[in-house]
Amino acid sequence: LYRGSASIQRSNYEVVQDEADEFAMKEDEEPRELYWRLTTLAVSLRDHGSKDTDKNWIKRKFLKAMMPYHKAMSSVILQRPDFHTLSSCEVLDEFVAMSILDKTADNAVLHSQRAKKPNLALKAKVNVEEEDEE
Repeated sequence: LYRGSASIQRSNYEVVQDEADEFAMKEDEEPRELYWRLTTLAVSLRDHGSKDTDKNWIKRKFLKAMMPYHKAMSSVILQRPDFHTLSSCEVLDEFVAMSILDKTADNAVLHSQRAKKPNLALKAKVNVEEEDEE
C-alpha cells in the first residue's frame, strides 16, 4: 500500500483533521447516519496516526453535532447520572429510542385529531339518500 512521502501523509492528515474540526450534522440526517459518518472519520484519523479519537471523542463529537438540531434530547442525555459510563453506541441508542417515541406520540396526536373530525363522506351519502326519497 503506497502512502506517499511524509509531506503527502501530513497533508492527508490535515485534510482529515479539518474535516473532524468542522464536523456537523447535515440537514435531514438521521442520528444513525451521523454516527456512521463520525465513526468513519474516527477510523480515518486513527489510520493517519491520531491517538485522540477514542470512544469518548466519538461520544463528545456526536453530542456536539446533535445539539443544534436536538437540544432537548441532548440535554436529557447529558443530565443522566450515568452519562459518563455510557458508550457512544448507547448514546446513539438513546437518540434513536427518543426519536421513535416522538414519532409514536406524533402519530397518536394525528390519530386523535382525525377521530374528532366529522366524516364528510358519510354526510354526503346521507344527503344523497334524503334527496332520493323526495
